[in-house]
Amino acid sequence: MSQTVMSDERDDPVFMFVLVSQWRIESYVCDGHRLRCNFFFFFFFPPYGECVMPAKNYCGKFLVYFSVCFHAFFFLFSFFLPIHRRCGGDSGNCEYNKKPHMTLRTRFESSDDVGVFSRLTNAYCLVTAGASQNFYSVFEQELANHIPVVYTSIGGSRVIGRLTCGNRHGLVVPSIATDQELQHLRNSLPDSVKVQRVEERLNALGNCVVCNDHVALIHTDLSRETEEILRDTLQVQTFRTSIAENALVGSYAVVNNKGCMVHPKTPAQDMDEIASLLQVPVVAGTINRGNAAIGSGLVVNDWAAFCGLNTTATEITVVERIFQLRRDLGGDEPNLLQQLRDTLVDELA
Repeated sequence: MSQTVMSDERDDPVFMFVLVSQWRIESYVCDGHRLRCNFFFFFFFPPYGECVMPAKNYCGKFLVYFSVCFHAFFFLFSFFLPIHRRCGGDSGNCEYNKKPHMTLRTRFESSDDVGVFSRLTNAYCLVTAGASQNFYSVFEQELANHIPVVYTSIGGSRVIGRLTCGNRHGLVVPSIATDQELQHLRNSLPDSVKVQRVEERLNALGNCVVCNDHVALIHTDLSRETEEILRDTLQVQTFRTSIAENALVGSYAVVNNKGCMVHPKTPAQDMDEIASLLQVPVVAGTINRGNAAIGSGLVVNDWAAFCGLNTTATEITVVERIFQLRRDLGGDEPNLLQQLRDTLVDELA
């Protein structure tokens, strides 16, 4: 009769060693491979503490000892890899590198004009110097693990969102920006972000330009020199246009690489034209409980949005759907636009 040996001693040091080593190995494996990794470990190399085998089964004993050695090797090897590189690069599939998809409400002092006091892109976030700790901490808590959050001013002014324009490729600031502010931005932003100062009569660039990482809509009266600088610094195509018969495109539109929201009174024909220029779906909407100045009350990138405290739940739903900030609200363009219309109709009803 063969004798059966089973180790269920949870305080068995070898068992604990295997569990810890397996956890460390998994910490370097991306989500998409973890299931296969676990299957591989448990099927071919069963943990020592969960093995049930005949005492005279030398093949089974060999698997146990080999399992321990296998785990020991990777346990020691794991110490040579820094934890923050466990999934490698910007794959986007790694649990550690996953960016939260969300919309958060906040307020700068007593103002809901979040877009006036901040600038958000896929590569960085600017927050006005002198901002209250609560305002700054909302951005820092959600973004700091993914992109730099930088305190700054422009020409000593706190309305940095209305004075600057940018995307993941660059940042353009007006001539009123001081040399110290310019150097601070260059030192704080990623090396891949080009910071450029421009001489322009219409120096509220955030009101005159709205852009994503590929296309910029600009004020019809911007100088040709400024337009060329925008193309070179932001690496975008530029189009002169207006929104709801207003040339301040940056005040009445917000865009990311997945969608665009414009002034609620924008004609359907103009929305179709904007959609063809940006190559993303466009919807009319409001922010901060009916405010048409969307650019002043909302900042977005491809995975996060921040708006004023007065923003209603319906407005947030529209924001999350058009900018595709929630995976469960995604979908193809026709269905997406229909969902947005249904949401607005329900609110009006």
